[in-house]
Amino acid sequence: MDSRPSYGYRRIAALLKRERRSAGHDPVNAKRVFRLMKKSGLLLARHTGRRVPRGP
Repeated sequence: MDSRPSYGYRRIAALLKRERRSAGHDPVNAKRVFRLMKKSGLLLARHTGRRVPRGP
């Protein structure tokens, strides 16, 4: 299993927005965060609601 935290773009955008607000800067745009994460290959797999079957 991967040891890195699996943060989606919404959580990253919220963390950046909170950090920038406390520093007195303008908040980030969530769509921009999504686009940058997609370009860098950092997005998680999309949730489809389907379960992966287990076992044989």
